Amino acid sequence: MIFASDLDQTLIYSINFMDKHYTNPEVIIQSSLSLIEYYNGKPLCYIHNHIIDKLKQLDNQGSFVPVTTRTEEQYKRIEFGKLGIQPTYAITSNGAKVLKNGEVDKEWENTMKLKLTDRASENHRIIQLAQDIIPQQCIKKIRTAENIFSYIVLYRELFNEQLLPQIEKKLGGDWHVSLQGNKLYFMPSAVSKWNALQYVLQQLEQDKVIAAGDSLLDLPLLKNAHLGIIPSHGEIFNQSLQDRFSLKVAKGKAIEASVGILNLV
Repeated sequence: MIFASDLDQTLIYSINFMDKHYTNPEVIIQSSLSLIEYYNGKPLCYIHNHIIDKLKQLDNQGSFVPVTTRTEEQYKRIEFGKLGIQPTYAITSNGAKVLKNGEVDKEWENTMKLKLTDRASENHRIIQLAQDIIPQQCIKKIRTAENIFSYIVLYRELFNEQLLPQIEKKLGGDWHVSLQGNKLYFMPSAVSKWNALQYVLQQLEQDKVIAAGDSLLDLPLLKNAHLGIIPSHGEIFNQSLQDRFSLKVAKGKAIEASVGILNLV
């Protein structure tokens, strides 16, 4: 069995997320969490202490595969190693990259290069189309990740989510749109966490998958797994898609949901 899991807002949680979901986040940080990521010298993300041993056990069995939209560089900021967790395989950039023992898997990289041609001009076009719809005052920053996909960092309180269907229609079927926190992602349809995981499964000679995630970009992974698990937050839960795709909702609110997820694995 392989446990393939998204990271942010599924297994690890940022200070910003906890500030929005807890009255006194410092209490739960001190009592229940371990710091797992620094950024610019400051604490950024935490993991619940109750799931560390379970992840170590899965990792020792070779069955824990992190699957994230983070770029390779962003993924490597997560300090799994200090917790005794060293996944053999990890999937980053929403499936555009596969890492084996921390290094880029060249076979998968070459496969993706054939599918992702002329990304620079395509990303520029997609961002321009989005900017034509999204009011300028809603946009904080625009980023392109590894020349694969783009995202807009929003002033979320100013952004009207009712614009999302209009943006999706404008972009067309070759792109997926996902709003996660204050980031609006524009992902080529050729880039998929599930497609990358299928490649990893072949390398590991495994076929049974339990998957966890919270966003629409996790949906291909979740609906194709033998068991798909979501927390009671995020795009999938907020759009009530769990029944449609036969997904299991983990017990627990906010970061406690990570404990609920591992209890089902």
